[in-house]
Amino acid sequence: MTAASEMKTKMNEAGFDDIQKQKYINKKQAKPDKEPAWWINGAFVIVVHIITALSLLLYTPSFNTGVMTFFICQLAMFGITVGYHRLWSHRAYEAKAPLRVVLAFLGTLGFQGSIKWWVLRHRIHHRWTDTKDDPYSAAEGFWFSHMGWIFKKPHYPKMKLIDASDLNADPVVRFQHKHYVPLALVSGFALPTLIGALWGDALGGFLYGGILSRVVIWHSTFCINSFAHWAGDQIYSTEISARGNLLLAIMTNGEGYHNFHHEFPKDFRNGYRLFDWDPSKWIIFLLHTFTNQVPSVTRVPDNEVQKAIANMELYRAQEKRQKCDWGVDSSLLPVITYEEYKQRQESEGKEWLLVDEFVLDVSSFKEAHPGGAKVLKNYYGKDSTKAFYGGLNMHTKAARTMTAMLRVAKIEKYIEKLLFMRFSKNMSSDGTNNDVDIQVPESKKSEFSGFLKTLSTFTGDIYSLTCPSFLLSGTSTLEYGQYWADYPEYFAAISEPTKEVERAVAVLKWFISTLYGSFASRKDKDKIEKKPFNPILGEQFLARWDDRYGCGETILFSEQVSHHPPISAVYLENKKAGVSAIGHTGQKSQFRATAARIDVTQVGHIIIHLRDHPEKYLITLPSLQILGLWKGAPYVELSGHSVIQSKNFNIVIEFSGKGWLSGEKHTFNGVIRKNGSKEPLYTAFGNWSGKSTLENHLTQEKTIFLDIEGTKRANPIIASEDDQNPLESRKLWKHVAKAINEGDFATASRLKGEIEQRQRDKVKRGENTSLQYFNWIETDQVFLSLNELINSKYQVDDKYKETGSWVYNNLLFNN
Repeated sequence: MTAASEMKTKMNEAGFDDIQKQKYINKKQAKPDKEPAWWINGAFVIVVHIITALSLLLYTPSFNTGVMTFFICQLAMFGITVGYHRLWSHRAYEAKAPLRVVLAFLGTLGFQGSIKWWVLRHRIHHRWTDTKDDPYSAAEGFWFSHMGWIFKKPHYPKMKLIDASDLNADPVVRFQHKHYVPLALVSGFALPTLIGALWGDALGGFLYGGILSRVVIWHSTFCINSFAHWAGDQIYSTEISARGNLLLAIMTNGEGYHNFHHEFPKDFRNGYRLFDWDPSKWIIFLLHTFTNQVPSVTRVPDNEVQKAIANMELYRAQEKRQKCDWGVDSSLLPVITYEEYKQRQESEGKEWLLVDEFVLDVSSFKEAHPGGAKVLKNYYGKDSTKAFYGGLNMHTKAARTMTAMLRVAKIEKYIEKLLFMRFSKNMSSDGTNNDVDIQVPESKKSEFSGFLKTLSTFTGDIYSLTCPSFLLSGTSTLEYGQYWADYPEYFAAISEPTKEVERAVAVLKWFISTLYGSFASRKDKDKIEKKPFNPILGEQFLARWDDRYGCGETILFSEQVSHHPPISAVYLENKKAGVSAIGHTGQKSQFRATAARIDVTQVGHIIIHLRDHPEKYLITLPSLQILGLWKGAPYVELSGHSVIQSKNFNIVIEFSGKGWLSGEKHTFNGVIRKNGSKEPLYTAFGNWSGKSTLENHLTQEKTIFLDIEGTKRANPIIASEDDQNPLESRKLWKHVAKAINEGDFATASRLKGEIEQRQRDKVKRGENTSLQYFNWIETDQVFLSLNELINSKYQVDDKYKETGSWVYNNLLFNN
């Protein structure tokens, strides 16, 4: 009985009618479970290989024929790499018709099928790499991906999903596909034979230029399907089997960097790095640069490539980490109370000490401790966190990592207890801090305790937390723009020097003069840094300063241009001096529980414009740390760096504060250099809230730079309340500030909440707030060009806006 008869018998039993039977049989016969061999194609490939082997054994071509064969191989390979692959398969560049005709001819020399046939299968390969739908899948084995697939009759169910519209629209592709067989026979066999006949070696031309060159070109391409998925590096991805291989790149005119290609197939380069061997890339680049035949090329942004490299480096680092013993997972440690820790150490003689929230058993480590066993013994049963993090020794990262190997337990709610214990330690029974002149109201002790506990477990941006009203300053953050003009004469003086380097020094002087008011002046008055209000969207603060020391009038416009994330825009101008400053700033804040501090990253920048001079100055903003939380007396310290950058000069300002054992508060060191030079021209150093010195490295002369303590700050002139509009800060927050100043914190909280709720309701209703003074420009070329000059270590990492700036609408001048 035949297979068809057996099927009919089974279908009769199942109740199939005749039409259903025939459809089922046709379907089974049309798509067998195992695709049949492609004998014609296989036989042709085998015969060509046999003739090649016999030719190598029995026939020696002339020198000219050998040279011709080499050039045929190279030209055909470029036809495949530059034409079939990068142009038609991936559309990595555009090509005019004359170039497409040349590439189509060279690709035909390769004898690998028509452009359309080759490209469609290659697109399937990229869409379903390493799967059963991949025409030459490496997952099927090395030999299958190399040339085994040639012997299998093509069956590609996913072909209908591949877009061929671009190929069908190209007349060069259509012509070559229609006439491929005669074109391939003439160019692949007849043409080498005729050329060989010119020097009397027609047979050699056929055997070597026609037959042997086919085998060389085939296997060069086949190696990409096989070896390039088997041997080499994976710099950009490990998700598929594609790899990079220099030897294959040499063999295939640049196709060997297969890992990059599979990750970024649209890029005209296979060899991304400068030193990568990729002649195909160079040919495309030269045609693009010096001819009209390649109007455009596609490059993946370097940032995307670097992200891929970084992800792979992270992946490999994680692999290495997994091979290391990192100690017991903290989630698996037993949890004990602080009292139990002390009791067990005392009663059982445990050699235990506490670092962070972890109990360390140092019995096996004490003799290997670099500082000696005696140092450790002094901390048995105690909290050694402060000593570990710089109080006694600033331990290395390796030392900190090693402590995980010594962990035996975890203290219950340690961070929460630590904060409250250390705060309470500095508080007397009446709520007065023993170290500073500050009082926490009796009725607010519980609220403050709760706030500390919330801080201790909070992991996001603390901007979203609600601060207790008695810790509010009664001032909006938007008003902080006024500190830019604490010393308006320094701002106006920027334009005075005739030498550009001296104007750069003047910019530095003005910038440093703004810091005391912004970050330290309120501490002197209240003995504590209180939190300002978060401005609402569209809020405004306007001020002016009369002529001081002949500098002319200075004006300030500031506006809250974004609420989530919070961003304030500021514009300062002195028309007489011809100086303006435009900037925006936002904050990202995070609480560091162990150190009990708040880290604030300032986001944004300032740009200085001069009417009478060509240069502009980009100023980046330093980071902040809010310290003193353990004592209930917060204060601000600057950290990290700022950069002042012009076209010709660079100033790097490093900020530091008082450490555990050394250092002073509010110190800075600013070095002025010519761009590209390591030699300092000037250095300004000292205390940004007090006295500082300027050193001229050319003359070795030192002079007073600033004396903030000895120079009176200018008072801003602000419109009366009746003349302010409802969105101006002092009118908007008037009643809240009054309640805070009177100690009526309940009323302050209620009024503040009402203002913020009105803002939220407005957003819910879909009402837009029109900004009055500032507009966002998406691409600020001044910012981009100056930021590009900054050393990458110091470049602006603006998490809100990366390429643009907020610009004041009514500039009186803008050169």
